[in-house]
Amino acid sequence: MGQIKVTPCDIEGLYIIEPTVHGDNRGYFMETYNQNDMHEAGLDMVFVQDNQSRSVKGVLRGLHFQKEFPQGKLVRVIKGSVFDVAVDLRAGSKTYGKWFGVELTEENKKQFYISEGFAHGFLVLSDEAEFCYKVTDFYHPGDEGGFAWNDPSIGIEWPQVTGKYPGSADPSGYKLEDGTPLNFSEKDNVFFGKVEGINALVNFEGESVSELRKAFQEAVDDYLAYCEEEGIEPHKSYSGSLNVRISPEIHNKIAMLAKQAGISINAFIKEALEKQVASSF
Repeated sequence: MGQIKVTPCDIEGLYIIEPTVHGDNRGYFMETYNQNDMHEAGLDMVFVQDNQSRSVKGVLRGLHFQKEFPQGKLVRVIKGSVFDVAVDLRAGSKTYGKWFGVELTEENKKQFYISEGFAHGFLVLSDEAEFCYKVTDFYHPGDEGGFAWNDPSIGIEWPQVTGKYPGSADPSGYKLEDGTPLNFSEKDNVFFGKVEGINALVNFEGESVSELRKAFQEAVDDYLAYCEEEGIEPHKSYSGSLNVRISPEIHNKIAMLAKQAGISINAFIKEALEKQVASSF
């Protein structure tokens, strides 16, 4: 016990994880994950998939997020160094649109836990980097969204990056201080959006913030005109019934609290959700 230090960041839902490293002249040993230590720190996430990637210097991956199946991510670097960033996209959050970044290296062995509801990305600062991450939900093709790494409304301060914002996500005018050009996936040069809470799938995109706003307005106008023509209710209706996946430990605590309150588990969860929603709007 106590082999892993968990430190909350300035933005709620983000944590720096630091393992205890036991080293001598033979090498070192450390626990990279310990469920008991995580639970003691109030983190009850359950991981279902491990991923690993390799990238060369100047690669910037992100910023990505999941639309319908959000993932919590525990990320670390086993070779090289990256600057890792999370942006708060949680509706109603007091830190909505704020970002936090941390350098993860094979030397400092820090890990970064990013709760569900954040966009995530990283910039490779070393000649190459191997990046590992554990996630709380499986990958769902087509569920990924993204927005530009250099969105001025977010204002991420990427280390070692030089260049002037061109009004779009185009990386061609940017490079690292040593002259290494930024290396992007084609899809990371575009802002993506999705209209939520409606009875259809309406996506929009643009290469700049102004283009994205225009595309959003056009998409909404077209959708509302279609609904009026077809006699369709624009807003999505909900049944009022949902399934919630929680850890056995949390389930046990809820059962005890509900018993103490003299109400059913469903009634307890309903009251808790209503209080949370009321405080967020």
